Amino acid sequence: MKEAEVMPKALAFKTLWSAHTITVVGTNTSLIVIPLPAIEVVNASVFQMSILEATESLAVLFLGLFIGILADLLGGHKSILVANTIRGISLLSIPIGYFYFSLTFIQVFIVVFLIGLGTLLYESAISKLIVTEIPENQWTRVNAYMEGSSSVTEVAGPGLGGLLVQFITAPLAVIFDSLCYFIGAIILIFRNKSIVVKSTEAKVNPPENLRMEYGTFLVGVKHIFEQKVLKSITLSAAHFNIFTAMYYGVYTFFLVHTLDFTPLVVGLSSVAAGLGGILATLTVERATKRFSTAVLFIASLTIPGIVSLLVPFSGTINEISIVFALVAFSQFAWSYSIVINLVMSETIKQTLTNSEMIGKVSSSIRWITLGFEPIGAIIGGILATWLGTSFVLYASSIGLITSIVWLIPKNGIRSFDMRM
Repeated sequence: MKEAEVMPKALAFKTLWSAHTITVVGTNTSLIVIPLPAIEVVNASVFQMSILEATESLAVLFLGLFIGILADLLGGHKSILVANTIRGISLLSIPIGYFYFSLTFIQVFIVVFLIGLGTLLYESAISKLIVTEIPENQWTRVNAYMEGSSSVTEVAGPGLGGLLVQFITAPLAVIFDSLCYFIGAIILIFRNKSIVVKSTEAKVNPPENLRMEYGTFLVGVKHIFEQKVLKSITLSAAHFNIFTAMYYGVYTFFLVHTLDFTPLVVGLSSVAAGLGGILATLTVERATKRFSTAVLFIASLTIPGIVSLLVPFSGTINEISIVFALVAFSQFAWSYSIVINLVMSETIKQTLTNSEMIGKVSSSIRWITLGFEPIGAIIGGILATWLGTSFVLYASSIGLITSIVWLIPKNGIRSFDMRM
């Protein structure tokens, strides 16, 4: 049997995949479960909730570059164990504070900040495991499996979180999220690594003028800007994410106050996004083999900007079924395109980065692409106050489309093809 056929069926990979899936169940239920204690118990104001929304990105901004060093020093397995332990213990502090002390906004803020750090360490570690333990010709498929787990749990997670909060209250629902992180770590401890086929290091080495200063946190940033392909896709992602933060900073408000969506309808429209992500994981490997990398990558950033225009446009329509269809389709197409983009970005990063520095590069990319999201959210909030939410949605949609300007140079993504 060929190596390409063996790898996805290996028991060790299935165990890793299972641990990852359980972990992201906790991550995606947290989208609902974590904010609710702040609202129901702490009585957080709207301004405090906006600060809480930006907290995880602030963790990436302030400490993101240093987390990559830790991921490379500890290795993939230990980093995941540390990351899940940090997140699990942090979440447990919420019910403890609620039942035995006095839960405060500062405590919830610290918990979300620590979860942001743990998530960054976890994602850097997963990428490192893939490049060090899995053959290069399997990276696209494996990355698709990982994104598939995220997409499936994005469909079920928020709904599950809402049910838990409704029946057992928000502080107790947090315990479920904490258990997901602990269970994911326990599964990984007993993982049978002997079945995994070891891969060789990435074929493309870092540029010769890049010194291997593994103790210097800027080494990941240097690598990104000296690898022209990585530079182009990273800057386009940063550009895209700033406008994404603007867009989604007012998105839910627009659905509820302009479109008169109930919480149930908002949830159903988000299910469409999860379904789009699932479809993307099933088709991304075929797409990357059929289309040139540059064309597919540019399309994956252009389509979300185009379909996002449907949401503010739906505010001009009176028929609620058509409005819902437009919003749901927008979310479906957005998620489909972004999952394609994420799988391609991860595979390109893994191909162009030496395995010993994958942790630093991963955290550096997240620092560049996600660390400045709070700026976009704040700008969107200010503009919405002055000019309205519809204006912000239209303006940020156009901003999303313009993110492809970083992909135009010939020595960037246009010079790279995953099919070769």
